[in-house]
Amino acid sequence: MDRTDINCLLTVEADPGGAWKNHIGLLPTLFDYAKIDPLRTYAAVCGPPVVYKFILQRLLDLGFPKNRILMSLERRMKCGVGKCGHCSIGYKYT
Repeated sequence: MDRTDINCLLTVEADPGGAWKNHIGLLPTLFDYAKIDPLRTYAAVCGPPVVYKFILQRLLDLGFPKNRILMSLERRMKCGVGKCGHCSIGYKYT
């Protein structure tokens, strides 16, 4: 199903083989391609903790209020979507 209200941007850090057809670069660089109104948008961030400080700073630089930035508690990221269970604390997913 095609949707006009979602714009999914994908990136990889490097593509030595040249097969990747989307963006190449670190995650914060995707903000250069996103059209975001920080006062009408919530940012939900999940991933390895090392990424948080870079994404958080970029969101603040873009004008996101702190109460519109949601960050995951996941510390041992594996799959990134909740299937492997590393993000669960008891019966709750973080």
